[in-house]
Amino acid sequence: IEYAASLGMGFTVTTNGSLVDKKIGRWLYDHRVRLFVKLDSLQPAVHNKLYGTEDRYRWVDYVVNEATFRIPEGLKDLLTAGYQNHCRRFLRKHLLAVAMVITRLNLESIPEVVKFCRLCGIGIYMEKLLPVRPVTLLSDIIPSPSEITNLYSIISHLMDHESKSWLKVRCAFETDPFIDVSGNIRFCFGIDRNIGNIRRM
Repeated sequence: IEYAASLGMGFTVTTNGSLVDKKIGRWLYDHRVRLFVKLDSLQPAVHNKLYGTEDRYRWVDYVVNEATFRIPEGLKDLLTAGYQNHCRRFLRKHLLAVAMVITRLNLESIPEVVKFCRLCGIGIYMEKLLPVRPVTLLSDIIPSPSEITNLYSIISHLMDHESKSWLKVRCAFETDPFIDVSGNIRFCFGIDRNIGNIRRM
């Protein structure tokens, strides 16, 4: 990070935040590290179930605008280090964003996470589970299209006008395609669709 900064480069770190403390949080903020912190739910039982662990996080109360949320201590240390309200925009030009995967396990708790992020002035990045083969492996936790539509309808009411535009934005990969491990040329991680396969061309 220090070397990249000396070259005038930007950088992004994705973390589950389990090892972040006050000292690390302050160091990351002082070095203007852009962070994506994994947080699939503000309900410890749901979050732990998705992670398959019960002792990785210490959950603490965090008050913002007179609303109390239960969050991982590492995330609290980042917010108090200076990441909270760093940007004026909800989803763009922020140093800190919460990253989550939409599943049926956390579907009902996502609006609470969106509200929390909105009040703290931090970003939120949501992605859908990719269908796998065999599809039955994840079929019980992959939300249906109607469930996704309903979720977007609910959370759009929690966002300001500018933030709502995010729900209509096309995936950035659609302008910069990528090739997955099977050789498929794809335009979005969240859509099970491709335009060909480099191994069969």
